[in-house]
Amino acid sequence: MQQEEMTSSPNETQGDKLTYEDMMKRRRMERIEKARVGKPFHERVMLLGLRVWLLIGPIAFVLLTAAEVAYILTHLVAPGDQNGQTIIWGGALFIELAMMFTTFGLGIIRQKVAEQREIYGHADPSQERAVKVGTALWLTFAAINIIGQTSFLLSIVQSTHDPNMGIMYLFVASRVIGFILGDAGTAFFLGQVDEHDVRLMARAEHEKGKLYTELAEAEGKRKLLEAEADSKIKMMEIKVEQERADADFLAQIKMQAFTRLLEMSGGAPGGALPAPGADLPITGEFQTLSAEDQAPERQRVRFHRLDK
Repeated sequence: MQQEEMTSSPNETQGDKLTYEDMMKRRRMERIEKARVGKPFHERVMLLGLRVWLLIGPIAFVLLTAAEVAYILTHLVAPGDQNGQTIIWGGALFIELAMMFTTFGLGIIRQKVAEQREIYGHADPSQERAVKVGTALWLTFAAINIIGQTSFLLSIVQSTHDPNMGIMYLFVASRVIGFILGDAGTAFFLGQVDEHDVRLMARAEHEKGKLYTELAEAEGKRKLLEAEADSKIKMMEIKVEQERADADFLAQIKMQAFTRLLEMSGGAPGGALPAPGADLPITGEFQTLSAEDQAPERQRVRFHRLDK
C-alpha cells in the first residue's frame, strides 16, 4: 500500500502538489510576467518629447515664418500705417496657419491609410485621394514658404555687404531647406512614429511569448546537459566498479592458485619447502590432475631461491 502511494503522481494524491514540469512552467510564467517588456526608458522619454514637438513644432514654425514675411512687408508701408501692418501680419499668419493645419491633416490621413493597408491589405480610395490632394497642397504651401524665407534672409544678408556672398547664399539655402524639412518630417514621418496603446500591448504580449519560448528552450537544453553529465558520471562509476571487480577477481585467482600450490607441495614426499633463510635449491614431486583424463601425474618441479 505504501509503495503504491509512492508511485502515484503528486496530482493524484494531493491537489496542491505539482509535477516538476508544472513547477518549471509556472516559474517561467512568473518570470516573464515580472519582466519589463515594451519600450525602454530613453525611448519613452524621447517619445514624450516627440509628442510635445508634434504640438509646438508646427506652431513655432508658423510664428517664425510669419514673422519673417511680416518683417519684410512692414518695411514697405508707412511707419504710422497701423492698418497696413495689421493686414500684413494677418496675411502672413493666414498662409502659415493654412500650411500648419495642412501638415496636421496630411499626417493624420497618411496614418489612417497606413493602418487600413496593414489591417485590410488595401486603403479606402477616397482616403488615398485625400493623401494625394493634401500632399499637393503641402508642396504648394512649402514653395510659398520657401520664397518668403529666402526673401527675408537675403534682405538681411545683403544689408551686411559681406564680400564672400557665395557662403552667405549657401547659408540662406541651408536654413530655408532646414525649415521645410522640419515641417515635412512632421507631416510625413514623425506623426507615425508613436504607436497606440493597443499596439504597444500587442507588441508586449508578442515579446512575452518570444521570451517564454526562448526560456523554455534554454531550460530544455540545461536539462539535456544535466542528463548527459549524469550519464557520463554513471558510466565512469560503472567503469571504476568493473575495474575494481576485475582486480578483486584476479587477486582471488592468484590467492587460490598459491594456496593450492602450498597444499600440493605439503602432501607430496620430498616436497617440503625450504626455510626462508636457506640458499639450497628445492626439489620435490607433486601430484597434479591432467585436464584430459583426470589421472594423477607425476611432475618434477624445481624451485630456485635467488640470492638477494
